[in-house]
Amino acid sequence: MEQEKTLYECVYRMILHTIHNGKYRYNEELPSLNTLCKAYGVGRNTMRTALQKLQSHGYVVLEKGSPAKVLFDINDFDNNVQYRQTMLDSYQMIYDVFTVIEWIMPDISVICMRKASKEQIKGLEEKVIALSQRQLVNEIDVYEYLYDLYLYVLSFLDNPILNDLFLTLMNSLTLPLVQNEEEHKKLTNNFDAMKKTFTIALRFVLKGNDFMLRKLIFALCKGIKNITLSYTKRLTQGMTIKEKAKFSWVSNRSQEYLYTRVVTDIMNDIKTGIYHNGDLLPSLAKLATLYEVSERTSRKAVKKLNEFHIVNTINGIGSRIQLDDQTIKDFMKSADDHMLNGLQHYRHSLQLLDLFAGFIFPHVQNQFNKERCQSLADKIGELDVFTFDEYFQLLFTEENDCLRVIYEELNKPMNWNLIACIMADKQEMINEIKALQPLYCEHLRKRHFHKMNEIMHKVFAIRLQMADMAIAACQKAFQ
Repeated sequence: MEQEKTLYECVYRMILHTIHNGKYRYNEELPSLNTLCKAYGVGRNTMRTALQKLQSHGYVVLEKGSPAKVLFDINDFDNNVQYRQTMLDSYQMIYDVFTVIEWIMPDISVICMRKASKEQIKGLEEKVIALSQRQLVNEIDVYEYLYDLYLYVLSFLDNPILNDLFLTLMNSLTLPLVQNEEEHKKLTNNFDAMKKTFTIALRFVLKGNDFMLRKLIFALCKGIKNITLSYTKRLTQGMTIKEKAKFSWVSNRSQEYLYTRVVTDIMNDIKTGIYHNGDLLPSLAKLATLYEVSERTSRKAVKKLNEFHIVNTINGIGSRIQLDDQTIKDFMKSADDHMLNGLQHYRHSLQLLDLFAGFIFPHVQNQFNKERCQSLADKIGELDVFTFDEYFQLLFTEENDCLRVIYEELNKPMNWNLIACIMADKQEMINEIKALQPLYCEHLRKRHFHKMNEIMHKVFAIRLQMADMAIAACQKAFQ
């Protein structure tokens, strides 16, 4: 299944990163299978597949009855062809990831600073001072310290999906390992420049100078990107790509997420008229194929739909959709932890979609010519439910696979909007969103981008408010 494939690719990349950065060294054993599954939040089959790929690429060896053992020797660089091959195979992915970081980090850093408490700012001061006094040990030490600093800043937004995305982006970057004294000297100089940059950035934070902070972080991200890509080209000169690496991210790796997503997908299909009241759902096998999950997952999804009183399964007949006023009342009584987790995941994804759309638009604005805007406005104007799907599909897929994957993952929980509307029970807010649809389309046709984005942010603000109401109602229902 595509979902499972994406998941093991994501886990493979995360473990590979820990091997490259020296957490697991040559001839050392990885933790047990159960420990790894718990650490990465995945099942045994997913973890086994990720370890098998690591073995096929020469990074670990698997022996029956024993944990995987590391074959990659970080200190034997000259003889480690696989590392250089990984760098080459990952070149386009590294380029795409750095581009996304370059577009997102300056603005998200400014927003995080605005959210920061006095205690958090003080903690940031202490980290930057510690960084300025730190001596370079090795290149891995540098990058790990930078990761810690970035994660601390991003935590101010209190959005776990943002932190997880940043870690995944970083895990997708193959660290440049220094080969000789000349390379070490270059890295030392770059590290000294970074320390000065963060010290200056802290001054802008304390003075509330968002413009200069944004500009400085953009320059920092661009500089690191150019250094890494230049190094990769030198390192892999004369080599040929064998297996082009692809960016992978799964924003919710819990086992419950898969069947919960199928539940919301089916509810959305009911809402959009694919399934009607009284219809029988397809068989479990067909549902598994349609929603790209296992038959076991589709069975759990149908069971949950029965608990939500949206379908009624009768042995020998199938699962029939039942929607009436009583269904809505019963649905409100069926709130549980899974529903709460789904709504919270939806809320966090909604927040990031809103923010990222604003960050990315200036970089791709040129593609929104008059003809394209007219076509988009026509499509959005015909929608029964006002959404930005057509706009986002264009905005987030501009020849950057990393950006496309991020959008697809953030968009998956959007079907929880239906549940949020039911739980919030605020028809006037739904009407307010609908009333903004023709105005948005008018600005889109005229290419009034500033006005258009203002309306988009207003719609997201209303949906975020409804999501908060739904979360509160859900918590109240099962307390």
